[in-house]
Amino acid sequence: MRTRKMGLFAAGLAALAATPAMADEWWLVFMGGEKPARLVVAIDEDYIGQAGFFGGVFKLETLAILENEKSPDWITSNVIVDCVGKTIEEKLIQISPRGGPLQRAPDQPPRAPKDAVERQLLQFGCEMGLKTEEERAAFRQVDNMERGLLYLGQFSIEGVADLTWKAIWPDGTRPPHNETRTPEELEEETQRSLKHIQDIITLTRAMAGQVIEEDKAVTQQLIRKRGQ
Repeated sequence: MRTRKMGLFAAGLAALAATPAMADEWWLVFMGGEKPARLVVAIDEDYIGQAGFFGGVFKLETLAILENEKSPDWITSNVIVDCVGKTIEEKLIQISPRGGPLQRAPDQPPRAPKDAVERQLLQFGCEMGLKTEEERAAFRQVDNMERGLLYLGQFSIEGVADLTWKAIWPDGTRPPHNETRTPEELEEETQRSLKHIQDIITLTRAMAGQVIEEDKAVTQQLIRKRGQ
């Protein structure tokens, strides 16, 4: 959760059909970076399930919201996590530019997690993939903020993006972007997002305090080494 940077996904190829504006159960699993290149990553719980015939392999749908106006508005991908081999694989990578049609990027082969974001995806996918529907429902009620996890509720992809700009990046101005929702859908998700804003603000402040304390610890360690 505290990683400052994450590489962007590859540039798109041919356009695909637009992602439907339907509401699913979303989790916030990462937020980090520095203005104006901050990043938020969320996972659609409804999509989590077993992949293939072998146990310990699960599929996720991930959503990355990007702040920089030169970056896409958001990127989705289907991620396959291998909990035995400790690898992740990306498929069906779709890119939504600030303007223009949805684009497709090449699939990415299996690899070991290369940063905090990918490690979080592997850990969350392996944990949630084993849970029953009842266990998942109970898990949503647990305070997981110390682990960098926050249950957002039922949103569309655009709704998660709105929530990010309103609650996590309220100090920024969202660049112009494609809007696929009706006014009624937009108002409904706006009202729903207000219920989660305070939780996200609390999580953001807690993370900021944790980073400060870690920076202090590193500084003290360097001072001791120099003294020696």
